Amino acid sequence: DDPSLRIPTADTVRSLTLDQIKEYYRYAFRPDLTTIVVIGKVTAAQARSTVEKYFGSWAATGPKPPTDLPSTPPNRPSVIAVPDNSRVQDVVVLAQNLALTRTDPD
Repeated sequence: DDPSLRIPTADTVRSLTLDQIKEYYRYAFRPDLTTIVVIGKVTAAQARSTVEKYFGSWAATGPKPPTDLPSTPPNRPSVIAVPDNSRVQDVVVLAQNLALTRTDPD
């Protein structure tokens, strides 16, 4: 009964109620399961201020759902070349991959 193996059909989607969808949203979309990535020409203080302004009142309710994700095999070393004379960097080399998991303290 692994949820990742379930395939939705038109019938299963039609059978959902609005209350079921709202409950799932409250259960799965939580600040303690969210990563916010900020890029651009901003300082850490500016980024923190903006994130706190828009997400500061967002609070999780109830127990945190389990996030036991299947393991993925590590990447193999590889080279990717993007030929473009206008780019400063056109080759990326992945020479080493660390076998870290989401729960690894490092």
